[in-house]
Amino acid sequence: MRVHEIVETLREDVEIPGIVRRKADEALEQIQRACKEERTKGFAEEKGGTMNRKRRWLAVCIAAAVLAVGSTCVAVSYWGIGRSTEKEMKISGEQKEKLEREQGLMTFPKQSATDQGITISLQDCAVDNYGARLTFRFDGYESPEAASEEGYCPYAFPNVTVDGVRLSMEGGFYDGYYMSNEGGGMCLKDEDVENYRFADGSMEYRIHLSTTERGFMLSKPIHVEFREIGYNTSELSEQVTDVEGSWTMEWTLQGSDEIYEADIEHGVIGNTGATLTHVELSPISARILVRYPKKEERVFWTDDDGNVRSFLEWEMPPQLVGAKMKDGTSCYYAWVGGGGSAGYRGQEDICEVICNGEQILDVHQIEYLMFVKDYPEDGNVTDDDFWFVKVR
Repeated sequence: MRVHEIVETLREDVEIPGIVRRKADEALEQIQRACKEERTKGFAEEKGGTMNRKRRWLAVCIAAAVLAVGSTCVAVSYWGIGRSTEKEMKISGEQKEKLEREQGLMTFPKQSATDQGITISLQDCAVDNYGARLTFRFDGYESPEAASEEGYCPYAFPNVTVDGVRLSMEGGFYDGYYMSNEGGGMCLKDEDVENYRFADGSMEYRIHLSTTERGFMLSKPIHVEFREIGYNTSELSEQVTDVEGSWTMEWTLQGSDEIYEADIEHGVIGNTGATLTHVELSPISARILVRYPKKEERVFWTDDDGNVRSFLEWEMPPQLVGAKMKDGTSCYYAWVGGGGSAGYRGQEDICEVICNGEQILDVHQIEYLMFVKDYPEDGNVTDDDFWFVKVR
């Protein structure tokens, strides 16, 4: 078997980013030249050394194959549950192993793009009936001098469509802060992240998508393109673009259509005047209907010139943020992820709320939904800070 045949056999069924494949091929070419020189040199030697020369040549060829596959393994390691996904969605070690093995709710489509010396790789992708969460790894983007300034925050502009449709979307780089259910739902800091970066210089970018049409994203093509990477600081009035390019990825979304759906007969939410009437709960998203008398409220804001302006908007019912499970576990921040929507249905006093999840829940174990009653000043919430509504 020739060298390139060995390499291609070992690479079989493994997708790797173009930049990694090119580097492996360049190294392979160098080793192949060395192989050729070794064989040419061997022809001038005495016949008794033939077997040793063949062994040396075969060893070099195998080294080339191992080098190529070794590069592949480095690339493949990017495709797995991201650190931000693990921390923010509170994935336990047992859950992680199950998700990576079964690839039901969460998949790893092995997508990457390289431009301007920067490689963006899709690490994980979770999709259900109303929501999706995508995690991307950024490699090769150097820290600008502004990274040491107060309020530094990197940004990227993604263009995302699902089956040609733009959905409600929020995105941003992982800064290392995440909410925990332990200790009353405190905000914790991931020690592996310093100024948005991991020790190897990489960063993670998360995108939350939501839809009002049940199951719309499942088995649909998605197009993601990043065009700009930059930053802003507390000293800047606008964002600064560091790098312009095109990092494009396309694949077909797969996920879970698991759902718990029920009409709620006794859904009064405390003394708020709101009543929960219907729920559709998925592993990482939720759609609920709340009867709440329409009330307009005036919202004030200050424009760039310092003028105080205002507008009218509908007052929203109490915010859905958590769930209590059958075993008594309180998941305080189950539905506070990015994206989502809330609005009234026509002239009815029925508000439709769609939330993206911040945790992966077993929807068949949810017993109560939790609505915000109060926000404690120290941020250390307890069950007393929520209204509870029984959903099964």
